[in-house]
Amino acid sequence: MTAPLILSEVKQKLASVVSESFEWPEIPKGWQLEFIVYPDGEVSMDLLHPVSGMFWSEDNGHFELPIMNNGKFITATALKDAGIPFMTTFGHAVVSEKPQPPHLKSV
Repeated sequence: MTAPLILSEVKQKLASVVSESFEWPEIPKGWQLEFIVYPDGEVSMDLLHPVSGMFWSEDNGHFELPIMNNGKFITATALKDAGIPFMTTFGHAVVSEKPQPPHLKSV
């Protein structure tokens, strides 16, 4: 498990990438900043309550993603290059139509 992200450190690490006009959210006490990267490359920014395991967006909506200097939303590559850890979703399951031969026998 990684240490919680500190907003001031995230801002500092991303200062050369994120537009100066981007306004970072205020983080309520008891919540921690998280970036989530999905398999299609989409990134979201959310807050996680470490005790309840709930995300801020479940009851309060989503945060605006940081805008990079090129005018695009922050990417997983930009986060990785800046050393910002992020969550990923679970892997993909593959379903096969071919039945597997049984490996157990009746006794």
